Amino acid sequence: LVSGYMLMHQLGYPPVRAHAFEADSLNTERLCRTIAIYHLKDVIIHHILVGAKDGWCENPDFNNCRQEKDRNTFSVQTSRLDTVLAGSEVNYIKMDIEGAERNALEGAFITIEKWRPKLAICMYHETAHLLDIPLFINSNFQDYKIYIRHHSSNSLWETVCYAVPN
Repeated sequence: LVSGYMLMHQLGYPPVRAHAFEADSLNTERLCRTIAIYHLKDVIIHHILVGAKDGWCENPDFNNCRQEKDRNTFSVQTSRLDTVLAGSEVNYIKMDIEGAERNALEGAFITIEKWRPKLAICMYHETAHLLDIPLFINSNFQDYKIYIRHHSSNSLWETVCYAVPN
């Protein structure tokens, strides 16, 4: 979020509103500090897990809730992007959410259908996502062109599904 936001600022683009979603409380605090250090405006931070449903997730099993995993049990609020964004215009969605990408896409269905944003969805956290994510996009949004790019030369990490509306 911060690097893309800063690049747009340096290139002279007008400020945009950005929504950042972070389920891990320690990472949420870090994100708040980073936004303050760089004096970023119009960044709305949501301390929630995005997914296919609104509610609560008990003991989520994903990598970016490290410090909470050390506790016996914990819950994190979950929400669909469709709920949080509530009809707000969206032109770009980037997801690198430690395996929750497929569920989050389901929870963003109305937003994607209405606003046709460009998508950058990480697909390397689970092997099944290498097929599931592009197939989900292709079967639900047929007018999107799908591109797969692998960004690392020495590992299986960093494979991203880019989807752009025609």
